[in-house]
Amino acid sequence: MPFAIESPTTAKVEDVRVLSQKNRQPDENPGIQLMLSMKLSNHHLSTFDGALKSFLYTAAAGTTPTANKRKDNMTGALDGVEPVTDLPNLSGAGTHLKVIPWHEEVTGAEMSIAFATTSLLLDDCKAHSFRIKPQEGGTVQLKYKIDAPNASESVFAKLAKFKSRDVEVTFEQHEPAQQDLDDDVPPPPPKQATRASKAAAAPKDATQTFADAHKDGTAGEKDITGSAEAWPFPGKGKAPDEAPPQSVTTEVVKSRRKKVSAEEASA
Repeated sequence: MPFAIESPTTAKVEDVRVLSQKNRQPDENPGIQLMLSMKLSNHHLSTFDGALKSFLYTAAAGTTPTANKRKDNMTGALDGVEPVTDLPNLSGAGTHLKVIPWHEEVTGAEMSIAFATTSLLLDDCKAHSFRIKPQEGGTVQLKYKIDAPNASESVFAKLAKFKSRDVEVTFEQHEPAQQDLDDDVPPPPPKQATRASKAAAAPKDATQTFADAHKDGTAGEKDITGSAEAWPFPGKGKAPDEAPPQSVTTEVVKSRRKKVSAEEASA
């Protein structure tokens, strides 16, 4: 579970800075960086690490859980008030560790800031540079930075007035939207044509058409009288819209010339 502040909590705006991204476009906003400080119950330490609370805090023998009594975090037992924590006392490690830097980033979050009658909403925020300071009584002083890269000029002007003031903030990470499984299924890729299908689909020239029609030695075309004889046998017609290849025509002319020459010689 990432760091979050679900209910409005008091925080002090220690500084308001301008984010200056070098690669931003001329019409893009430079963004805002806030430095916040707040006091939380040590229950929030579980959002960073489940063992951090028991490492920094302990329950003294013979004592009962205490409640937060005043703003200075002095604690005492209050009738009818729920204790702040079950581990109010600092452990040995918590006593010696004054400030713990925690290098963690929470991105894609939304922060609301309220001051008096003004309420602002910062979207697409990033929380980082956490500094944890354990305190006696079960409270933690937490400092961190908020980057809002898409804050407008009007939002920056209002936030600048909040510097060194206490505001009410909430901080929650966006939950990713669930999509239908059918929308994630990509369409099937187009079938690739095989070499045989490409050859069958390719147009054929007159020579190939003529050769395919006479593979078995039988006629594949009709002459002008309607008989199923193949061109260029003597005495047979050809299809009105079909012309034989040049090589076939040459062979027929040569054979006719030889026949005429033989007749002249015999005469």
